[in-house]
Amino acid sequence: MIACHLVCDAESFLLLQFSCISSRLDAKAPAGNLNANQIAPLNNCNMTEEQPKEPLPGEEPGNNSSSENRGAGSDSYLSSTEAESEEPSISNESSSTESAMEVHHHAHHDHGKKSWKSYFWEFLMLFLAVFCGFLAEYALEHKIEHDREEQFMSSLVEDLLKDTTQMNEVIGLGRNQRSKLDSLLQLLNADEQENGFIEKVYMLQANSTRVVNMEFENRTSSQLKNAGGMRLIRQAAVVDSILRYWANTAVADNISARLERLNQVRGDISAKLFHQKYLIRNSEHPFSPIQGVRTDARLIDDNPALLAEFANRSSSRRTVLENYLRILTVMKEQATQLAKQIQQAYDLN
Repeated sequence: MIACHLVCDAESFLLLQFSCISSRLDAKAPAGNLNANQIAPLNNCNMTEEQPKEPLPGEEPGNNSSSENRGAGSDSYLSSTEAESEEPSISNESSSTESAMEVHHHAHHDHGKKSWKSYFWEFLMLFLAVFCGFLAEYALEHKIEHDREEQFMSSLVEDLLKDTTQMNEVIGLGRNQRSKLDSLLQLLNADEQENGFIEKVYMLQANSTRVVNMEFENRTSSQLKNAGGMRLIRQAAVVDSILRYWANTAVADNISARLERLNQVRGDISAKLFHQKYLIRNSEHPFSPIQGVRTDARLIDDNPALLAEFANRSSSRRTVLENYLRILTVMKEQATQLAKQIQQAYDLN
């Protein structure tokens, strides 16, 4: 009997020691990370404690109270150890949070106060960046202006060549009209009217009414004048030549306008003297060339005063036409020289 009691007491003592060891292992392990090997002894322990013990021979069933008391003591010990095991986990979490906050706090460390050299180098780099940008913009703007200058000069050379060609035609027409006016004035100013006077006057008057006018090309000149393009021209000699050519152009336009007014006045007087029915043309078109004059041609009004006024208007037209031809001849040579000067200055050949 005594041997049986000793065996039971030894078994209870071993179970109690095993429970203590398991609780210590739980305290050391992280919460929620128990593996199967750690959980198995606890389950076996619980199963062992819950299994009822058979009474020994000669022992009463009520004697199991001591073992139950021992089991209750072991349960209370387990609960206390589990409570102690939870406290380190909470402390571990709080310590980890504090460490994270410390790391975050130390991330914003102070690099120290900058010296005047650092500020000087920063200012110097910023100044150089702005200055280089200004130089690049300045160079680009000058390149654009130089390109526009060359475009203007190339276009102006084309305009000058066109003016030269047109002036050749206008000068030729003006010389022809001048010759007709000279012959007409010679007949009108004669002391005595020669044979065939009426037919010759009709013929010369009809062939001396052509309009002599020069339309200068202003495609480039209008842009240079109105858009401020003259400031782009770097060659001072070219600028002076262009300005002189434009000045002569204005003079030629004024002479042309005066010549046109005189031609209108002369035409009004000729309408009172000459009748168009006596003119012989190649066709019925009013602008067809005149081939001759009918032999029965007569003046509408043979008043000598009216004929003298017509002669005076013809003389005035001849004088203004002579001035116009002179200025066109000068401008033709000037345009040719200016075109060559621009081509040489800007290498436009």
